[in-house]
Amino acid sequence: MGTDTACDTCILINFALVDRIDLLTTLTEFKLCIPEDVWAEIERPDLRQIIEQHLRSGQLQLVRLDAPDELALFAIYSQVLGKGESACLAIAENRGWAIATDESKDRKWRRTIADKKFQIINTQTLILRSIKAGRITVQEADAIKATLELNRFRLSINSFADLL
Repeated sequence: MGTDTACDTCILINFALVDRIDLLTTLTEFKLCIPEDVWAEIERPDLRQIIEQHLRSGQLQLVRLDAPDELALFAIYSQVLGKGESACLAIAENRGWAIATDESKDRKWRRTIADKKFQIINTQTLILRSIKAGRITVQEADAIKATLELNRFRLSINSFADLL
């Protein structure tokens, strides 16, 4: 199986908005795990239901901050960032995991992780890898992009075709 990856709220919401959580669960490069604090941040019932289906089927799994080192890191990160981001950082730092997030443009986030060596993947990367894996077409990816933009999430590309 792929690299263990702590999945942040923004990634889950993006893929739930387009009802394509399956793209997260079928990429073999990453095994996305959802910290309980991230799950708690999903407030919209329709999005929770979509994600919950994948949790129940075992395609996604919840992870708990439980090691003393993780809890200490969570307390530090929570002073600056939200609970979901803080949980992802604490787990990734303590366990050597990657992080799936779109927070990299946020100044507080960048300052907090400036001296860290996290592997970070984002929505654009996950969609691009889904295209390359043959899970979706460029046209489907561009339709996902358009839907995300209607929901206030912007990608800095015109089309996924530009990245291939």
